Amino acid sequence: MELHRCIFNNLADMPFIADRTGSKDTCRDVKEHQILPDGSAMPCTDCRLQVFKEIMVANFALCQAPWTCPTMKVVEIPLLRPTYEMCSRFHESWFRLRKSVEENILSPSERVKANGMFQPELFHGYCIPGMGGGGAYLKMEKTISIRNGFGNTPL
Repeated sequence: MELHRCIFNNLADMPFIADRTGSKDTCRDVKEHQILPDGSAMPCTDCRLQVFKEIMVANFALCQAPWTCPTMKVVEIPLLRPTYEMCSRFHESWFRLRKSVEENILSPSERVKANGMFQPELFHGYCIPGMGGGGAYLKMEKTISIRNGFGNTPL
């Protein structure tokens, strides 16, 4: 059994590998290197267009780790726009989850004051403007461990 990469390891990456000539013929997923009956190349699966609610695992390798508070500027290049939009959704979702963990596990006095003004619509107040165009992350003040099938994992 193979898991669908757009659902279980979504990188928000371009669906093809462009060569130096700008050709878009090489799909990232080698199983998609097929020719359709009409002789045209099979279109590459674009994970950036995956229905967001269906994504089980977001891979932040391309989007950057949320706690780095990366600058998410609007991208003017049409080819990269879907990557920007999916990365923004990944980050907003991660920070919404972080906020929920604090609200449901920590007492009000243990919670971080989420009043950071670095892109608050994405980072929910957990990033303050920092050096180099990015933001500075406001860490949880208390380490939280949850019990799962792999032992204790600090959040």
